[in-house]
Order: sequence, then structure tokens, then C-alpha cells
Amino acid sequence: ICVLLVLMFVSVLYPQTVLLTPLEKSGFSTLSSYENLMQYLREITSKNKMIKLEMIGHSVEGRDIPALFFSVDKIFGSQGSNKPVVLVFCQQHGDEPSGKEAALILSRQLMNEKKFLLKSMDLILIPQLNPDGAEKNQRRNARDIDLNRNHVILTEPETLALHQLFLKWLPEVTLD
Repeated sequence: ICVLLVLMFVSVLYPQTVLLTPLEKSGFSTLSSYENLMQYLREITSKNKMIKLEMIGHSVEGRDIPALFFSVDKIFGSQGSNKPVVLVFCQQHGDEPSGKEAALILSRQLMNEKKFLLKSMDLILIPQLNPDGAEKNQRRNARDIDLNRNHVILTEPETLALHQLFLKWLPEVTLD
């Protein structure tokens, strides 16, 4: 009954024209798998000119690490812009999926009711930094490395990809 009520509530809030996240489609009963996540990212970027999808690297097991770039400007992070660049990365620990799920909902909201936020910033959103750990529901990546402890020595492809992105854009704000 609870799942049915949630589905009814979501359908009232978000008519069929709004893209639901995989979690919402399941009535909040099943977390987004890697394949569901990637499909959702392809769908949302195909429907919105303010979002660009880029693969910033690959995990140990070869999964893409996606990043969404949000901007109302014609060129993301354009020179001469006085808007700060904000970087948000989620699910660094594979067994902590709530950030990923929130990132997917935020990505849709930035195209609708939260669009005004993009007038004052450009945003880079990485919904899932550790796809291998996520698929196994384990904290660490496929080489059993805690990515949160790897930002100084940078031996893992996931943290290397994040740091390369950071060095390219030099965001004013970074949130994990």
C-alpha cells in the first residue's frame, strides 16, 4: 500500500512529461543500477540543452564515470563569466547510494523548478564516482581501495579522473 501511495504522489507531482529517475519509477523501492543511471543520464541530456554529458574516465572494471555539466550560458564556464563553477561528486563509497539518487533528482529539478540556480553558477555533477563498488554494494572500488583515502597518492583511475576534472575547471566550490 505504501508503494502504491508513493507512486500516486509522484505521478501527481510529476506528470508524464517529466522524466522520472529510476528510483522514482520503482516507487522508491529499488536503487538505480549502473545501467539505469547511464540510461537516465542519456535521456535527460538528450532533452535539455543546458546539460552536457561527458565521460571523465573509467573505473577499474572499465565502467564509464559520467559527469553532467549544467549552464544557462552557451559555453560552460565561459571566460569572462563571473559565475562560480561548483563541483559535486557522489557515491565515492559504493555502499552509500543516497547521494547518487539525490543527484539524479537534482539533475531533473535543475531543468525545472530549480533552473534559477544556474543563473548564478555553473555546476559539474558526478552522480557516481565509484561504479564498481556500487554494483557490488561495497565501500571500496574493484581493487579494494577506499577512494576517499586515495586523493593524495592518486593510484586509482576513479580518483585520477576526478582530479583531472578538478584541475581542468578549478571549481570555486567542491562538495562530496
